[in-house]
Amino acid sequence: MPDTQNYVRPDNNTGPLQYLERYLSGMRWIRDHRVDEKLAFVLQEGDLTNYNLQSEYDSFDVGLRYIEGSVPFFFAIGNHDLGLNGNTQDRSTLADVNLPVSRFMGLPTFGGVYEAGTMANSWHQVDVGPDHYLLIMMEFAPRDEVLTWVGQVADQHPDRTVILTTHDYLYDDDTRVGTPDRMYYYAQCTYGLALAPNVTCNNGEDIWQKMVRHHRNIRFVFNGHQLGDGLGKLISVNDAGLPVFQLLVNYQLPGDGSLRLMRFYDDGRVKVRAYSPYFDVFRLSDQDQFDIDLVNAVFEPASP
Repeated sequence: MPDTQNYVRPDNNTGPLQYLERYLSGMRWIRDHRVDEKLAFVLQEGDLTNYNLQSEYDSFDVGLRYIEGSVPFFFAIGNHDLGLNGNTQDRSTLADVNLPVSRFMGLPTFGGVYEAGTMANSWHQVDVGPDHYLLIMMEFAPRDEVLTWVGQVADQHPDRTVILTTHDYLYDDDTRVGTPDRMYYYAQCTYGLALAPNVTCNNGEDIWQKMVRHHRNIRFVFNGHQLGDGLGKLISVNDAGLPVFQLLVNYQLPGDGSLRLMRFYDDGRVKVRAYSPYFDVFRLSDQDQFDIDLVNAVFEPASP
C-alpha cells in the first residue's frame, strides 16, 4: 500500500473533493478478498498522513479497522508523519498515539521494536505454508544505530526471508537515492530532522552499502515517497551472491487508490500487478505490471 497521505488530508475531503473513499475502498477490497486472493499481509510504505493531524489518523483508522484482526498489517513512518503539521523537523509523531505498540504487541505476528513506545522501527513474523518471512519496518532517514539494529534482527532469524520496508530508498530512475554523481529530489537526509547536530542519517545507497548487502537473508526492499512516475525496480547482488529485489511504488499522484499486488508462486515467480478497487481498473504500463523470476533474478514482461 503506497503513501496514503492524499486520501486522508482534510483539504482533499471538502466540497467536491472526496478522496477518502479511494483509500477506504482499497481496505474493503482487502477485507473482502483476503480468502480468494490468499492475502498473507499488507505493507504500508509510509506517509500515512499529510500533516500529522489527529483528524487524518482518525480517517486512516476507519480503513484499518476493516482489516484489523483478519489480514496482518504493517506500516512504515514517512516524512509527512513527523513533526508539527508534518514538517519533518523532528521524530515526534501522532502515530505513536494512534498506532501504539500496545495495539500490535499482542498479535501472533509481532516480534519487537527498536525503541519503546514507537512502531517507527519494528519487526514481525509471518508464515505462509513453507515460506517464513521476517518483515522489518524501518524509520525515515534511518540513523546508523537503527541500521545496526536491523542487521542484528535479520541475523537472528537466518531461516527467514527478510522483507525490509522503509519510506525512502529507491528513486524513479531505478537507482538508489544517494548514488554518487546524481541529483535526487526529496532525499531523506535533506530534511530538518536529519540536519540536527550529532545526528546520523542514511539515504538509499548508504542503507545498501552499510547494511543490506551484508545480510544474506534480506531479499526484498520496498519503499514509497518518491514522485515522478512513482515507480522503480532494481536487482542487486549481495555479498553472499544472492539477488536483492528493490521496488519503489508510490501512487499518490494522481491518487487513484491503486494497490500493488504481489502474487508468489511455487515455481519461483512473482506476478506484480497494480489495481485500483475504487475505479476497478488495472494499471497496464510495464512498470505497473511485470513478473519477477526469483530463481534467475530477472524482471520479465507480465505473463497471462
